Amino acid sequence: MRWLALLMLLACEQVPPTAFVRLSEARQLVAASELDLARGAEAVTRVVMQDASGRTTVSEARGALGHDLTKLAPLLHALSYEPESALLTRLRTELAQDRKLEDQLLALTGEGSNVAAQQLSFGAAHDAVDRFHEAAPQALAAAYALRSIEALEGPHIAEADEGTMTQLEQRMARYEADARAATPHEAQAALNDFFTAHARILALSRRNTNVHALSLAVGDKRAAHDASARTLHELRERLQARTFPATR
Repeated sequence: MRWLALLMLLACEQVPPTAFVRLSEARQLVAASELDLARGAEAVTRVVMQDASGRTTVSEARGALGHDLTKLAPLLHALSYEPESALLTRLRTELAQDRKLEDQLLALTGEGSNVAAQQLSFGAAHDAVDRFHEAAPQALAAAYALRSIEALEGPHIAEADEGTMTQLEQRMARYEADARAATPHEAQAALNDFFTAHARILALSRRNTNVHALSLAVGDKRAAHDASARTLHELRERLQARTFPATR
């Protein structure tokens, strides 16, 4: 019945059916593109938060968006909608920049140096300090120095400023000297294990890939996404405003 009503409406207004269908399809494609863009952005956020499943969604949303826009271009051309075609061209440029930044972000989170440093700090380094306690429970000064270093690893891992990281490393170096000077022979192996892990933690933390990814996600990547979203919204509004005058 709905199709019958649509055909009657077309007959009354004498609008070319192909033009009406093209406009309807163009509107649907733009609406779907907005959903694809939003779905991809949400998935990128999940990736930044270390949800690996988001990577698959990012790829799927990209593919769907590209497919929709590829189908949209000839429809706009056939309808002779030049302003909308210009918006689509602008959108493609904006999406290219968005995807370039997205690729950088995904590469940074893929390396995950800050997360790896945190896991090492909570794992091997912490375990080594526990073994130090067991081997030399009387070496309280050295144990305090190791725990102090351990406490500073977290701020170092989260820090983005290299100067501040250097200051933290200088403080840790002073504690290291205290720990080495006060460590008895029976706890030497645990001490060495701790500082082996600690050196790796600092190296990973200095790479700062997760911190840089987060900064990119809330900075340039967000701006690029917002530009694409605005253009898509403008394109949708223009298509919604399009009508066919009666030709009776």
